[in-house]
Amino acid sequence: MSSIFMKSKRTLKNIHILRTLRSRSFFFLWSGQTISLLGDSIFTVALAWTVVELTGSATAMSLVVVAQLIPTIVFVLMLISVMPAR
Repeated sequence: MSSIFMKSKRTLKNIHILRTLRSRSFFFLWSGQTISLLGDSIFTVALAWTVVELTGSATAMSLVVVAQLIPTIVFVLMLISVMPAR
């Protein structure tokens, strides 16, 4: 049983999930993307909150949030139609 544990310990020691972050270029790319995604999420919440504060309507808020998603949905559908089927 100890040999199984030692083998798994060696395997886990060789596997580093964040090994790619050692590359300076990739680290900056990943950090920038993470900060950008956080900012986009904060903007979405702030926009919805502002619409509710100004209008007092949950329907208006939901329409604004759905309107924000329309370009993403259209882009994904266009991308799916262009990709070849397996």
